[in-house]
Amino acid sequence: MYKITQLLFTTFMLFLLVACGSGSGGTIYGGSDTKQKEAIQTIATYAQDSTVVPTVQDYLDAGVTGVTNSNLTNINNEISTHTYDDVDEVTEIQSIVDTLMVQCAQVLTPAYNPSTLEQRTFPTPCDVPKGWITGHPPTDTVKPIISIKGNNPVILKVDENYTDAGATAMDDIDGNITDKVIVVNPVNTAIEGNYTITYNVKDTAGNSAKEVTRMVQVKQVSHVYGKDGRHPVSHHDEVDANMTTVYYPADIPDGVKVPVVFFASGYGSADSKDYESLLTFIASHGYYVIYAKHAWSNVFANMDKMLDNANGILPKLDTTRIGVLGHSLGGGYTFNILKHFSDMGYGTNGRFIMVLEGYYAYDLTKQEMQNLPSNTNVVMQQYGAGGNNAVNDTDPRITLTEFYMLDSIPNNQKDWQIVENADHRYPYGNGAYSTMQGILKPLDALMEYTFKGTASAHNIALEVGSDDPYAHGNGIQVVNPISDYGYKCDHDINVRIDYCDMAQWYSNKQLILHQKGHWLPSMAGNFSSRAAYINTLPFSGFTMVGNSYTNRVMESNTTLLPYSYIWDEVKDVKDLYPIKSNFLTVHMHYPGDFWDDAVWGNVIANFKTLAKVAKDLGYRGILYDDEAYDVESHKMINYKHGDAWYDDDAYKNPNYTFVEHSAKITARFQQIMEAMVSEYPAIDVLYYHSPVEGHIEANDGINGHPVVVNVGLERQHEWMGAMFTGLKKGLSHQATLHDMGEDYRLRTQAHFDDAYAWRKYTIASDATNDAVDATQHWILPLEERASWATEVHVNFMVSNEPLASDSYPEFDTTNTVGLNDMKTTLERALDKSDKYVTFYSASSSDNKGGRIPLDWLNDPATHADDGSAYSLDPDWKAMVEDVYTNKVLK
Repeated sequence: MYKITQLLFTTFMLFLLVACGSGSGGTIYGGSDTKQKEAIQTIATYAQDSTVVPTVQDYLDAGVTGVTNSNLTNINNEISTHTYDDVDEVTEIQSIVDTLMVQCAQVLTPAYNPSTLEQRTFPTPCDVPKGWITGHPPTDTVKPIISIKGNNPVILKVDENYTDAGATAMDDIDGNITDKVIVVNPVNTAIEGNYTITYNVKDTAGNSAKEVTRMVQVKQVSHVYGKDGRHPVSHHDEVDANMTTVYYPADIPDGVKVPVVFFASGYGSADSKDYESLLTFIASHGYYVIYAKHAWSNVFANMDKMLDNANGILPKLDTTRIGVLGHSLGGGYTFNILKHFSDMGYGTNGRFIMVLEGYYAYDLTKQEMQNLPSNTNVVMQQYGAGGNNAVNDTDPRITLTEFYMLDSIPNNQKDWQIVENADHRYPYGNGAYSTMQGILKPLDALMEYTFKGTASAHNIALEVGSDDPYAHGNGIQVVNPISDYGYKCDHDINVRIDYCDMAQWYSNKQLILHQKGHWLPSMAGNFSSRAAYINTLPFSGFTMVGNSYTNRVMESNTTLLPYSYIWDEVKDVKDLYPIKSNFLTVHMHYPGDFWDDAVWGNVIANFKTLAKVAKDLGYRGILYDDEAYDVESHKMINYKHGDAWYDDDAYKNPNYTFVEHSAKITARFQQIMEAMVSEYPAIDVLYYHSPVEGHIEANDGINGHPVVVNVGLERQHEWMGAMFTGLKKGLSHQATLHDMGEDYRLRTQAHFDDAYAWRKYTIASDATNDAVDATQHWILPLEERASWATEVHVNFMVSNEPLASDSYPEFDTTNTVGLNDMKTTLERALDKSDKYVTFYSASSSDNKGGRIPLDWLNDPATHADDGSAYSLDPDWKAMVEDVYTNKVLK
């Protein structure tokens, strides 16, 4: 019974399947195979919902041919794009497969990604990824466009915070490419100036957008100096016996370097708290300040310790910009601290020193003081009424002598200031800034000018007092007796005690003794044995001649002179005091053809070496004497009259015209000056005998003018002007050039007035030069005329040679020079000169009523022209001393 029932059920179900089919599309198979039916069902269902992915076996079971593992994915992808009814029969599925097999034949197919424009070539069309486009991308030549956001231009205040607003960029193919914009932003709001921010971008095709810029102006707007800065301040103590501390702006971002100020305290200061207001003020303006407690020597060692990398400070410092600030004992050490860090390479982009009523300048020689880096700005302060009252316990001679020794620093970079109603403890304390404006205002401006180059800060920092307190009436007028002061300049602990005699500093005028025919070798031994006598002589300095250099710097067949060769001769006359305005003398010689680079290269090198010797000696500079003392020297002063040379035996190069000769000589002497200032930037060069040579002769003159013979530019010594002009062209801003003239016998006031006017102004006038045939005679180049009066210093050489006749009634002159004649002459010369007067003692027998020795530097009791002993006439000595006291020392 059970078997019959089962048979009947099976037969019934088969009938239903045949009669009714399955699904909504009718028959799904081409035969009666169940496996085929199930396979077709799987494929059709995948077209409907993509749930079960057909396999190669499913297609085989369904009776479809041509499906393999390599094309299965592509076939399934195509099936998924159809409906259930499209693929519910074998013939429908086979048609799709057959079509794809034709489409996916082995044909290399290029395609690209439209988003990235990436290009690839595929083995068949069917291998192209979904979303890619068959073929090559369209050619893109359209540039992106950049649009600036925010204001343009932007105007900022110095130290104002600034965040750039940026820019956007769009491309016709790539779309928004703002994230690819490259920004170059050089804006530094700490430094006044104009800045340009640039924006650039490229699209995927490599098209560059047109560069867009934003102009940013950073300027000082109504800066009020002496106020607290905008930076919050922190500090770090180095806990040791020296109590070294660093105060710093707490908001400086990592990677940003700022200038550093070194502070040396006064004697007895316990720690940085004594100067907390001052230290905080500096740091609030955005600078690191390293405080070191006072020390008697090597104070910078404590500062070096704070800079040790272990402290992490050094990487935060811009050591190319430094300042040194010191009070009292620390004030005296500022110079040594500056030298120490400058020797380490610090301060190349700016240095300053501020001395707050300083003490003795320890551990520096006079030469080191005179040769501090020339880019240093210096403020030195003295406190109390007039800067010198008895209540003030520090002798102002201390800072004055230090100030006047700063020879290498131009006057417009230094200032000597008095703060009234203050005393020696003025820099101490934690009081309000309003009580310390005498320090804070110039300090703020000094930092601003030195570190940021703000031009408007210069006068606030460096034009408060005076760059020459004695000569110009600003600053100390009367120095009280040394006994009035608690800390005296002449105290035996002052290692610079010999600087306390202020006589040498009082005047800008200098009286120089010119030694005629007296050579250094015979003088050198006298300096050490007779130093006490020499230092009493009434002169600011001497001109010195020597075997190793005077004639050899320019001699024929010039060879290089070693530094040691000259130094060994002159080292015994180093460090003269108070006679400090000394000069090494060079006589003009003809070394060789002006177009011979080898010969003139040696000449230039020798002048450079001599300048270094002068600097190392502590001398003011070099005296160049262009007089032709021998036959060879005459070659240096040849000139033409028409087509004829003045001296047929003298130098001449027929390959060049007179104008070319003149230009070449000027170029050579420009090279000489440039070489000298490279070794000695603040050198003074005295030049005998002017670019226009002339003498006073009795009853002589041009058109009744009693100033010079051969007045005008046409004269015998034709190339003197070319030499002088070259030296002028080679000047640095610190070096000075002095026309000493050759007016040996000027006497009357009219002589000095007229000679000065001619050499200072007339020589540079267009009228004077235009009247001369420039093809045959030297003229002053047009480009040198406007600056002549400011760059050329006119001075005088005065001689005791008598006038040729008794033609000047106001003088007691008949073949000899009277005492009063000489006194009046020296006084007039010093009054009229820009700085220097050289006194040329030609012969002791020329003096009426007494003698002036040829050799002042030897003991006057043991030297005379004829070898016999004589004594310097006391009246003549007293006369020169009187002139020196009244006209030089004032």
